[in-house]
Amino acid sequence: MSFRFVLVAFVLTLFLTSACMNSDYLSESNTPTIYSTLSPSRTPRPTSTPISTPFPIEELARCAEKFKAQDYQGAIDCYRPIYEGDKNNPELGSAADALAESYVKLAEALVQGSDGDLAQLEQALTRLQEGAAVFNHGEQHQRLTQVKSQVQELINVFGAVSDLRRLRETGATLDDRQTQANATRPLVDKVVNTAPFGLENLERLNTELILVKASAAEAAGDKPTALVFCKQARNLWPDGAAEAQGAAICADRLAAQLAPTATPLPPPTPIPPVVQPVMRVLPDVRGDDVAWAEQYLRELGFTNITRTVDANGGDLCKGLVTYSSPAKGSLIPLDTLIRLFYTGFDGSGC
Repeated sequence: MSFRFVLVAFVLTLFLTSACMNSDYLSESNTPTIYSTLSPSRTPRPTSTPISTPFPIEELARCAEKFKAQDYQGAIDCYRPIYEGDKNNPELGSAADALAESYVKLAEALVQGSDGDLAQLEQALTRLQEGAAVFNHGEQHQRLTQVKSQVQELINVFGAVSDLRRLRETGATLDDRQTQANATRPLVDKVVNTAPFGLENLERLNTELILVKASAAEAAGDKPTALVFCKQARNLWPDGAAEAQGAAICADRLAAQLAPTATPLPPPTPIPPVVQPVMRVLPDVRGDDVAWAEQYLRELGFTNITRTVDANGGDLCKGLVTYSSPAKGSLIPLDTLIRLFYTGFDGSGC
């Protein structure tokens, strides 16, 4: 029995010595082997399976309905918590795109309804900045940043035009207005040519620039050209628009100054009233003494009477009226020439 004990001890000593000489004996890779050799087999612990978040299909459908109904603020309020709750979920890529587009559409609606109001344009810019902060990188961030730049350009140009109008209304010098106009004109040209967000009537941004040209022409003494510029600025707006008031005042003032001075007409020559002649019937004076006949006619009002010798006196005595011209019984004016014909010798009846 002691022999067996010695033999076992010897074998064990050889085994341990061999193990110590092996540099890989205590390595991590061999540890399981040793344990598996010297220890009974163990059942491995089960690994934990991560719990997956359910995909919010119904909620995304509700968000899409809000977007379709153009309720872009409602779509933002719907999409944003879904996206921010699981940003790294690749399945939510469409939700991220929809959220970014909701910010863009909301900004576009604010711009299109602004009619140049700087406060509403600033509101559109704020919403785009908010959206860009949600997406701090990636395509959505680039999209929002690009639209934000376009809104900022609009704010710059409307602000510059507003400053130019304020200079005119406060009576600034022409030099100051021209300096501001030179800085504003490139901004206006770019916006008018590109027409961002589908804006219409952007050519009206030229109103103040044209009025600066009108003031320069008037200062140079060229009032006809100044009037053309004022009318051009006024015609950019509908009748009665408040924005066209300055141009309308300019056009009316210059038109009054350039109107030809009317030459007064000479007083009309008075037309004497038409006096109807007094008419009277010429009486029969045949056989009367010519001198008496003339006197008688004058007493009746006839004024133009002459005597003429009748060479064919007939049977009447000398100096008696043979006939008159006009003939007796004629209705004539009182100033009609009356010729009394009388005999110059005694006729056969004397």
